[in-house]
Amino acid sequence: MSVDAVKEYYEEPNRWKWIVNSFVYKNYFKKQESIILGLINEYIGKKKNKKLLDAGCGYGRYTKKFFEFGFDVYAVDLSESMIQNVKEFCTDFEISDLTSTKFEDNFFDVVTSIEVFDHLESPESAIQEFKRVLKNDGMLLFTIFNRKSIFYYLHRILRVIFKVIRLNIGTPISKGYTIEEMKEMLNGNFKQYEIIPLYHIFPTPLQYVAIAK
Repeated sequence: MSVDAVKEYYEEPNRWKWIVNSFVYKNYFKKQESIILGLINEYIGKKKNKKLLDAGCGYGRYTKKFFEFGFDVYAVDLSESMIQNVKEFCTDFEISDLTSTKFEDNFFDVVTSIEVFDHLESPESAIQEFKRVLKNDGMLLFTIFNRKSIFYYLHRILRVIFKVIRLNIGTPISKGYTIEEMKEMLNGNFKQYEIIPLYHIFPTPLQYVAIAK
């Protein structure tokens, strides 16, 4: 599945309106926001003038929050329609693949990529790009879906059903990763990292969040 297919999917008008009004958003996503923002505050704090890249910003669920935290926010996304939602919160933005951005080396204090890696063809290339644009003492925060989670398998089954009945729900690329694969992505690029489980629903977490320096 190509990058163009992902871009086309997210260019559809009003793609996200049904999500923000849904039960899932009001419960799952809101809880996730609380956890992610808590980690940002714990590791970085609400520091003004720190440059943050929201990589794969989507419709701006976190972009606005980072702006309110006091960060100097930059955003990159494949979708022009998604970028239109975040312009007012950004110092600068780019419509681009995450593996090759326009930003200078050692530019950002923080890079975040939340619920993005399951849409990427080459997450390793994205991590290398994040490493390039981060300052030497910068921090990367990203999430993955746990491929060993029972809910991940349920999601995969639902995608097959949706495809059979031609219901256009579910992104063109939807991958999950193990914690071992997550470590492999980070090794060689970051000296220190911590991997934290999110939503530990029996028997395994639904997601992991990595904080790397």
